[in-house]
Amino acid sequence: MVEGGKSPFSDEELEKAAERLTKERDDLTHRLKSLQTEALTHGGEENVEEDGTGAFTQAHYLRVAAEANERIAAIDSALKMVKEKKYGVCQMCGCKISRDRLRANPASIRCVSCKRKFEAGLGDPQA
Repeated sequence: MVEGGKSPFSDEELEKAAERLTKERDDLTHRLKSLQTEALTHGGEENVEEDGTGAFTQAHYLRVAAEANERIAAIDSALKMVKEKKYGVCQMCGCKISRDRLRANPASIRCVSCKRKFEAGLGDPQA
């Protein structure tokens, strides 16, 4: 367990994490705008001969856009944790989240063990 729920990372490491998260957020925001434009563009293109392909394409773009929005929300939460110097602390057990896990997913809020428990329905849905 991490002492006092404070980040186990140095200020320099937290700054690098914030930079990485901000870049990912900016990239996703740009992608999201493109997806929304594509969804709106393809929304009115349904062709009777195509049997609803336009609607399918629009639904796909909207689904991907929703996933991007969820990821942006996760990044915003991680950036808040960086600011509060609580980044890298598992929100379920209070232990340090490994550097490898944070490299793979900088917006992680659970350690690997707690992530497995959560996915199995054994964890706190709020964490």
